[in-house]
Amino acid sequence: MCRQTSMSLTKRLFSSSIAKLFELICWVAPVTIRTKILMRRTWILGSSWDAALPEEIQVKWREMVNDLKQLGSLRIPRYYGSKETLKSSTTKLSLIGFSDASEEAYSACIYLGIYTEEHEPIINLIEAKTRVAPCNNVSIPRLELCRALLLAELMPVLQKALKLPIYSTSYWTDSTITLGWFRGHPSKKPTFVANRVTKVQELSSSNDWGYVKGQDNPAECASRGISAADLINHPLWWHGPAWLKDGIPNPLQSYKPKPPKEEPISLILDIQHRDPVPHFMERFSDLHRLIRVTSRLLHYRNKFRPQHPFQEDSSIDIQDHQVLVKWTLKTFKKK
Repeated sequence: MCRQTSMSLTKRLFSSSIAKLFELICWVAPVTIRTKILMRRTWILGSSWDAALPEEIQVKWREMVNDLKQLGSLRIPRYYGSKETLKSSTTKLSLIGFSDASEEAYSACIYLGIYTEEHEPIINLIEAKTRVAPCNNVSIPRLELCRALLLAELMPVLQKALKLPIYSTSYWTDSTITLGWFRGHPSKKPTFVANRVTKVQELSSSNDWGYVKGQDNPAECASRGISAADLINHPLWWHGPAWLKDGIPNPLQSYKPKPPKEEPISLILDIQHRDPVPHFMERFSDLHRLIRVTSRLLHYRNKFRPQHPFQEDSSIDIQDHQVLVKWTLKTFKKK
């Protein structure tokens, strides 16, 4: 990959280089997500596969390649306690997940908390996942919902793989809109939101979701990206927020947002008032036929009105006929 920095960077070469960055559990996701975000920008530009990318992107790519070299000095804390401690009856294991979203990517990360009465709690990163946001415009609340679903899907998979007696699981997000969606019924929401809320509610309980401030959310590192130099000594990413060592976190004691208000749907209608009488007259090309049909309609209208007793004689006298002709001509003149 480093040799390719001296070559003219194309989308094909860029994609091939990113494919070589393989990490199964995404411990260095805050660094690698930067390359994926940059690749996303090339797709938005619509560049062809073998055309040289803009100089701005090539400069950023060279900086990222040089930054990746610093990962050689990275030391990952992998100690989670002895086997006896993990399986002790006095030890409580907690899986604590965080999620975050930006305009270009969203992420989820999970920590294992080991709480014992004898020692200080041990909190270490277990696994993380990242996704690049779609190239088309998607609102931040919807991306935040996608990152919550990513976390909800990752938690049971990790719990099954660990094969440890987990005491509690908790999910944390800095989106009050997402928390409000989880506490409501999905049937009242748009299809995009309803489908994902239903899936999250199937995988987790709404009582296990809590609010975390953005500055305490470690998943923000993987949704926006940080340099390798910052990642090496980044306590928030490797060990989560400091308050996790105060005890097993309880989402119910966090900030409880109010459910979002249902915004009324506004409709703009262009109503054109049209007199039905001239519209009815337009159906006839013969004046005598128009008068004859109209007189019959008036005759049957009077039949079903109590204040106009029906006459058995269905004929129309000459006076009524003249009045009807004058009214018809007058109506046409107004039109």
